[in-house]
Amino acid sequence: MTDSTNQSLGAWEDRPQRNFDVDATSVSLDSRDAFVLTRIDGQSSVGELCTITGLGERETLKALSRLVDHGLVLVEPVEGQRRMINLDKRAPVTRKEEKTDAPAFRGVDPKDVEWLRQFGDMGRISGRRYRGSGRSRYDDMAFDRELLKEADFLPVELKKEILFLYENLGRVDHFELLGVAPTNERKELRASFFEFSRRFHPDTVFRRDVGPYKLCIEQIFKRGSDVYEMLSTNHAFRECYCRAVTARNRLIDEEASKERAARKKASLGRLKANAAGRKEQLRERLKKNTEARSAGNQTKTVGVRIDKAKQFYDEGMTHFENESFMAATNALRLAVNYDPKNEQYGGALALAEERMWQVKADKQWKRGYIQESLGHINEAIEAYLQASEVLPRPDYCAHIAQLLLKYDQDLHKAEEHARKAVQGDPKNVEYRLVLGRIYEHAKLPRKAFSAFEQALQIEPKNEEAKKAVKRLK
Repeated sequence: MTDSTNQSLGAWEDRPQRNFDVDATSVSLDSRDAFVLTRIDGQSSVGELCTITGLGERETLKALSRLVDHGLVLVEPVEGQRRMINLDKRAPVTRKEEKTDAPAFRGVDPKDVEWLRQFGDMGRISGRRYRGSGRSRYDDMAFDRELLKEADFLPVELKKEILFLYENLGRVDHFELLGVAPTNERKELRASFFEFSRRFHPDTVFRRDVGPYKLCIEQIFKRGSDVYEMLSTNHAFRECYCRAVTARNRLIDEEASKERAARKKASLGRLKANAAGRKEQLRERLKKNTEARSAGNQTKTVGVRIDKAKQFYDEGMTHFENESFMAATNALRLAVNYDPKNEQYGGALALAEERMWQVKADKQWKRGYIQESLGHINEAIEAYLQASEVLPRPDYCAHIAQLLLKYDQDLHKAEEHARKAVQGDPKNVEYRLVLGRIYEHAKLPRKAFSAFEQALQIEPKNEEAKKAVKRLK
């Protein structure tokens, strides 16, 4: 901490006071600063404040210093003996490295960029998405555990959402803020703002002690209201902004797809290189084993086992090249039994077993397809289920769910397979539509509405999803 910070905070016995002449909503504060601000009561000293917050001395003093710089807090000196604050000799606090933002307007048409610049901060589009899914929903943000204990009547996920949005106001794009996929439809924006207001309107916590979350909620709702007003009243802005965000997202998805393809290609290259070097490695290994045996380092029994392992390995690889995967698996399993420490044999066995299960699944699936074409539905479903147990591919699961729904059979099993299909390929609209149809048929309107709404977020113009959402509202 710098000398200027030490001087601005004074002594440990001095008392921080709130300066109500400065409007807190006019200052951009992070969640930690806002939390410290709520703990200043005008009676506690700087040292006592460090204990009250639970953040530790250094983090509390850093936040307090920023509040003083913003004019929100004044430090009142006390009379008598005072111990001046000096943390220069203390070890610095390490922080988790934050993700860096990509250049703004990445992937956006230059004409759209130029037109959006006239709206200042409201027209800016970050170069990357901040919203993720699953564990990355909050952009890998590290949350303060003590802060999450505040306002215990609020759900933890809602508190995380509040802290995440407050921390990233002005960086998340407008659709991420409102929680909706990029859209030019006013009706969808109105519905998303209604849900946004239900969660973040300050009146939802009226007369409730929400501690440091009060300021966060107020600023999030103010930003959301400004965003919605701009998107709903300015058609030209809405159209251009939606087009620009869609273009940026398309570029991000293309880059991610290329990166996955490159990783897959590299993996296949390594596999081919390993396969090409197997014979040479085997010769080298056998040479070393022969030398060791001649030198008396290995017994005759060990040599026999290694030779047997080599024999079964060669036999297994021949079967593998002829696509006789079951025979290859049996031979390679014997090779591993004779030489269990040989990583090459183990890797070949794993690959042969994987291919064998694929062949078994394909065989069952073809049998099911034939039975279905002959009208033997029960036999077809049984074969399909056996195939999916061996290899639970998303398209297998989706077809089984459709068939069970079509013939009004086990809807619980249909839902199970539809959910597996969605989990295997979350961006496939058809899989989500199948799940929605199953829920609707089972008279579960809320779940059906959710499934169709998620399909709309992926493909906003999907007619079936639009009609279903309108029907289930």
